[in-house]
Amino acid sequence: MSPEARAWLCANLAPLRKAADRHGLTHDVEALVASVQADPDGPADDELRALSRSVGGPAVVVRGIGGLPSGEVLGARMPGVGGGLPARVAYCCPSLGCGRQAARTPGGPQPWCAVSEGPMAMTTVAP
Repeated sequence: MSPEARAWLCANLAPLRKAADRHGLTHDVEALVASVQADPDGPADDELRALSRSVGGPAVVVRGIGGLPSGEVLGARMPGVGGGLPARVAYCCPSLGCGRQAARTPGGPQPWCAVSEGPMAMTTVAP
């Protein structure tokens, strides 16, 4: 599975599970997640798209940085267009290398990776 599709899966696993549960296909979602956990490059993007479509789940969108639609990418900037901004803290995929980034709400819980079932790793990201 592409890094962008893994990022989409992580960000959309809860609604995908909910849709699958309504159709009695929870096992199919869990099998896909287990397959990605065992081999992140294993399942094909088309397998994820087909599964989400079959349960009426969210559309699989794998554009932009880290698989998030460009409007949701944290701190997205064009190369070479600095702003003199300091580096920022972001939370990234802890183990699957999907490129997903999440912000932490001040005082809120640490962002969670739904696919690897663990907290996202804190990192510093250049502006």
